[in-house]
Amino acid sequence: MGMSGTPGGGPRSRAEKDAATIEIVYAFMGACLFAALVFTVFAIPIALWTLPRALEGFLLAMGALTASAVAAAHVLRVLRRFRADRTERELQRLISPEDPFESDAP
Repeated sequence: MGMSGTPGGGPRSRAEKDAATIEIVYAFMGACLFAALVFTVFAIPIALWTLPRALEGFLLAMGALTASAVAAAHVLRVLRRFRADRTERELQRLISPEDPFESDAP
């Protein structure tokens, strides 16, 4: 694989760059959503009940830690899936390239 990340070593097309950008934004936006949901699950007991300060601190710390881990796992999963799909498409294109001389016209 060349330095550009494509098997042939050639530069990436604009469409490939755009697709990567969209996947990155999707991964981070999803990670933010999941992190917020997970943190909320830990924060709800604090909002509903009067808890000892130590328990509140523990819940907030565990919520932040768990939310961070969930966010990181989501980003890694999405980007690894995107990379695997892209690699599969590139290999498929190398295995069965379209014939440039083939015409649809009769």
